[in-house]
Amino acid sequence: MHGFEGRTPVALLLTILTILSIIAILYFERKNYESAAGWVMIVAALPGLGLLLYLIFGDTMRYKLNRLFTSRRLEKRYGFSQKLMLLSRTDRLNTSRDYDDMITFNFRYNRSVLSFGNDAQIFTGGEEKFAALFEDIRNARYSVNVLYYGFHQDAVGRSLVNLLTEKAGAGVKVNLMFDGVGSFFTPNRFFRELTEAGGRLCRCRPGLFDINFRNHRKIVTIDGRIAYTGGMNVGDKYIGRHRVKSPWRDTQVRITGPAVSQLQAVFFEDWMCQNRPKKLEGLYNELSLYFPKEEHPGDYAVQIVHGGPESDKESIKMSYLKMITSARKQLLIQSPYVIPDSSILDALRLSAASGVDVRIMIPAVSGSFFLKYATDYYLDKLLDAGISVYRYHGYVHAKTMVCDGEIACIGSANLDMRSFRYDDEICAYFYDADFAQENVDVFEEDLRACDQMRYEEFKRRGVWRKFLEGVMHIFAPLM
Repeated sequence: MHGFEGRTPVALLLTILTILSIIAILYFERKNYESAAGWVMIVAALPGLGLLLYLIFGDTMRYKLNRLFTSRRLEKRYGFSQKLMLLSRTDRLNTSRDYDDMITFNFRYNRSVLSFGNDAQIFTGGEEKFAALFEDIRNARYSVNVLYYGFHQDAVGRSLVNLLTEKAGAGVKVNLMFDGVGSFFTPNRFFRELTEAGGRLCRCRPGLFDINFRNHRKIVTIDGRIAYTGGMNVGDKYIGRHRVKSPWRDTQVRITGPAVSQLQAVFFEDWMCQNRPKKLEGLYNELSLYFPKEEHPGDYAVQIVHGGPESDKESIKMSYLKMITSARKQLLIQSPYVIPDSSILDALRLSAASGVDVRIMIPAVSGSFFLKYATDYYLDKLLDAGISVYRYHGYVHAKTMVCDGEIACIGSANLDMRSFRYDDEICAYFYDADFAQENVDVFEEDLRACDQMRYEEFKRRGVWRKFLEGVMHIFAPLM
């Protein structure tokens, strides 16, 4: 105790809190090396302020404990299990290669069940997606569950709220959830008519200490038989009404079949993690409505992978890594942000150096000043590795990946560190050559509206620009 002599009570308290924070970072949270080292330096160098910054931007312990207790409560109350059941491999994949290793990895590492007998429809524009979604909701008989990162207070948002209000008034169970940051400017009063009609509302992580951890998923389930997921949120810009980011290109998928129950399970785990037990009592008695007997309307094999800050496993990143390293001929990627960590960057460069045709499509219109320079820092390394990069004349918000024309991934996760570490994300993996080819066709059609970047031209950018790139990439994990 000799070292604490002469310290004021405040200084002593800060010292103790700093030590406890460092212990939490290194032992309890089990963060990766880069993240742990960074936070230890910040907390130690800035007593008090460093701890505050860590609580706002780095602390994930409360999410892990919340998810753990929620999962146990769900299992205890009604045998609800995120694993669902391991379906027997009696069907054969519609692919020329055996992808057992990737399927096994996603099951063992991410608890993702492979389901057969699914059907899927791709939407590449908001108009067609919302038309189909609204029609499915109009036909809903029992339940509609909605989760979006961004739910905007505009014409599209109002139309969806009005429709949900109508269904809630007709006795359909309506549960609506949206992210506190992504929907920051959308007040709860915007949904007043819905809640008055009997709909339930949940704003995810609305507090100051939640600002860096966001639910970025997009999930809609209808009667437990139809589901939507992908990159689109709710707002006018998703139907091409953005003044700058135009034309807007996005990808959403409509799924029917056994995979719907997996998306439904993710929705309810999120819902129950965000609500107090007392508010969930009525929901426990309704679950049979949300998980009807499975139907098999198609032939697609699907795995649903989800991840978030409640786990150190970085499930989304690891599933991306497995898909990247599984490519033998071609890898097609669309993402608005390309800010990979070292493992993803190395995997992409390794694939390109091994002869894989790696193509990445990004928007020509940048998401922000910071993202532009952070992205360019990594584009330099990708182009230098021989990877083809294309800039779309407009804004590509799609998050897709296609491996060898046989596996397609459509989800909410960008190719960036935020999606891997801090946000709740979800991806659907389709093991079917016909469906994958549809995604290849979409990519090739988008290439018509792209310019390919030339490394010889790109590397001649100025010293000041390169300096900004170096600065911005330091803050990349928080973007």
